[in-house]
Amino acid sequence: MARIDKLACVRPDLAANDERLLTSVVQFDALAMLIVLAYAPGDRDYPYHPSFARYYWSRFDPALARVITEPETRAKLHPGSDQELADDIRRMLTMAAEQGKGFAGGGPLTHATVRSFLETNPGDRGR
Repeated sequence: MARIDKLACVRPDLAANDERLLTSVVQFDALAMLIVLAYAPGDRDYPYHPSFARYYWSRFDPALARVITEPETRAKLHPGSDQELADDIRRMLTMAAEQGKGFAGGGPLTHATVRSFLETNPGDRGR
């Protein structure tokens, strides 16, 4: 984030030292991984590096809640069923936990909507 002062185009509405800017980048990265899991064929082991893994999940779980609760957002980012979305969120979190072991960030999920959605859609469809 140290270089953000040089790139005004990425922060038109926030000061460079505003924590919301980092949260926005973390949410973008987490959503990008969710999109890759939904659309990318082939290797599902590590199709996307979870750079967001070093941060607390509370930074990005509000974005996951929006995917779960907002039909328009969901349609654009993850076209699968509720079960497929839940499985991809779990897969994303598992990869993030593995990659983030050396950092101070990580879980648990703090957003009740995300936790409830995962509890309502247990299991894995095996991909």
